[in-house]
Amino acid sequence: MFKKWCFKLSEELTLREQEILTILKQEPMLSQDDLSKRLGISRSAAAVHISKLVKKGYIIGRGYVFNERVGIAVMGAGLEEIHGDYNMEQIYSEQGGPMIQVAENLTNLGVPVTILSILGRDSAGEQIFSRLNSARVNTNHIVWSTENNTAKMTRLVAEHHCSSVKDYTILEELDINLLYKNKRMLTNCEYLVLDNSLPYITLINAVQTAVQKEVQVVLHITNQYSTYPLHELLPNIALLVCGNKELTSISGDINLNLKSMRNMVKDFLDAGLQAAVITIDGEGVLIEGGEERSMLPLPPNIDTEMDKARTKIISGILYALLRNQSYRQGVRLGLGLR
Repeated sequence: MFKKWCFKLSEELTLREQEILTILKQEPMLSQDDLSKRLGISRSAAAVHISKLVKKGYIIGRGYVFNERVGIAVMGAGLEEIHGDYNMEQIYSEQGGPMIQVAENLTNLGVPVTILSILGRDSAGEQIFSRLNSARVNTNHIVWSTENNTAKMTRLVAEHHCSSVKDYTILEELDINLLYKNKRMLTNCEYLVLDNSLPYITLINAVQTAVQKEVQVVLHITNQYSTYPLHELLPNIALLVCGNKELTSISGDINLNLKSMRNMVKDFLDAGLQAAVITIDGEGVLIEGGEERSMLPLPPNIDTEMDKARTKIISGILYALLRNQSYRQGVRLGLGLR
């Protein structure tokens, strides 16, 4: 079963609370009298702030024992997508990428998020960085490449054909050295969310590093990037999220139907995976894990084929689990269903 953690999610730190937390980390033996004098506020006001920090989970009990594992860490690529529609004679671009979207969605739900990603010093990178900051995502671990541009994918749709060109050179910089430099950030969290934008060796090491510290790992597989064999990863993954097209890429079977997908997910669970949530075009969302075995049908206006839908699902599930709710409730929350 997915390990469920409980802490206050609906409130973020105020500027005053951030200031107090910084002071107390530097001087953990500081009395409330001295703290109030330092801040120029009354002792009772200082006590109220301390009480709120305890309720929000940033301080555990007495003696200012700090909870460094509050929130969620996300690791993955920033991406610029350029879309061209031959039939509509339209071209537009958007900046983000699946892990960027997960980080934004979670902060919109009030969950503290830190992201480790790599961006180029270009317009796309600057826009992604600005978006993350506007969403109040912790961007202290964003890395700026001095050699490569932000990852880019150009997709052209013409009648019933879709083709794409990708420049993901920068993703090679998401290597083990970068992982080790940010090890503390990746292990001082409740959950670590990853996707297959990472080089395979980096992904394996990130997962192993997290589970050694009892961090729950969520893996999102998308066909935007190369799909990997999962057998080495499954025993250490708490939640796998992907679509039926990704299952087809993983299995190599172009004739997968709902029954064979269920069997494939069962094999994943038998191999050690804790839970899987699979979006299936025209069917809904398959939920398998723990005591939950269900297919959630969806209204026709929701396109689960899109990565954006799955990033919303991931965010909704994490929010729900942190509140001791079910996967199904999380999927519905993420997609805005009542």
